[in-house]
This record gives sequence, structure tokens and C-alpha cells, in this order.
Amino acid sequence: MMTRQFKLKFLDNIPNELDEGVLYISMKYHTTAHLCACGCGEKVVNPLNRKYGWTLTFDGQRVSLSPSIGNYQFPCCSHYYIKENEVLFLDSDDDMPHRRGYIRRLIDKFMKLFR
Repeated sequence: MMTRQFKLKFLDNIPNELDEGVLYISMKYHTTAHLCACGCGEKVVNPLNRKYGWTLTFDGQRVSLSPSIGNYQFPCCSHYYIKENEVLFLDSDDDMPHRRGYIRRLIDKFMKLFR
């Protein structure tokens, strides 16, 4: 099921099994993890690092991650922001299947170069 809003769980260690609709945040390891917001079930891990990863903003109740999360390595190819716990998808529902297929074909062509 597609996630439109995340619940937050702050903890030291990210669990092996993730629950849908939960954004796990480990400040100890500077990492967040969640199941892909599109509902495909893929595990998304985002390192928190200004230079090479994502930044997290927390106002005491809500979290925002920046930059956007582009899951182009997954078959779903979802792309979204998490802003104040809300998921803002960057692709419209109308052309999503076309874009996903196109992006998947580009990734497959690129990966063949290294086989």
C-alpha cells in the first residue's frame, strides 16, 4: 500500500524487518531507513551526511529529508520527497508506468556495459 505519511521511530539500530509507513531514524549511525513509499516493499536506506548523503530536519514532531529520494535502482523507480512526515511524489500517476519503463530500460542498458 502506498505511504502518504510516515510515523517516526528514533532508535540506535535499524531493525532487519521494517514496518510499512514507518521512518526509522538512527542518530547514532547517521542513517534513516523505510520501506519504499510506493508500496513495492523495497528497503530504502539514506545516510545522513551533508556532503555525500541526505540532511534531516526535525522540529520536535516532524521530519524532512533533503534531497529527494530517487529509487531508480528498484523496479518501481519511485521518486519522492519526505517533507514534515508527508510523502510528496514527483511523478504524476498518469505517466508513471511509462516513466518507470523508460528509466528501467536505461538502467538495464547501462548495467550491461559492466557485465
